[in-house]
Amino acid sequence: WAISTYVIFGITEQIFFHRLFTHKAWSCPKWLEYIGLVMSSMMFIGSSIIFVCLHRLHHATSDTEKDPHSPVHKPRWYIQFGGGFFGPLKINLAKDLLRDKVHMFVHKYYFKVTLACHALVWLLVGTENFFLGFLPGIGLAIIAAKSVNQNHGKESLLFYRNYKDGDQSLNNFIGGYLTFDGWHNNHHGNPATKYYGER
Repeated sequence: WAISTYVIFGITEQIFFHRLFTHKAWSCPKWLEYIGLVMSSMMFIGSSIIFVCLHRLHHATSDTEKDPHSPVHKPRWYIQFGGGFFGPLKINLAKDLLRDKVHMFVHKYYFKVTLACHALVWLLVGTENFFLGFLPGIGLAIIAAKSVNQNHGKESLLFYRNYKDGDQSLNNFIGGYLTFDGWHNNHHGNPATKYYGER
């Protein structure tokens, strides 16, 4: 249960919150978008609107003092456990999602929606599978999603760059497979592509 949850929700968050909502790297029918919205919201990393605002700001101000989650200017513990949720939110960076009633509903009632979905999963899978499998899997998926932004800094044996475009983003192939998004420098070099593992 834990590994399955980690893989399903980790990939879902990357596909929808990151690649679709933030970067418009692909498109899909609205019904599928909303399923991805609700599933990704279950990871307790904020609503799609919060995520998009923070991540678009990260790209616009990468590795500067205005970057909400760059370890170049902020402690790594803050990136892993806070990562921009404390501080002013530039809501205008998510204008496209602000016009969508479903995204706005999930944003407005984020904790109620998320807790209701968790309660539904609890009813469906039972107490043991929920507490010993599903919740630990969600925890692993959160850790993986947050750890992607640790891939900023100096090059080393495991961390390298293909794009030298002004920021300090790095690729890490181990992180690429464990977090579904570790080719972070490739992503910064070409944010609107679906697939980051160029080589």
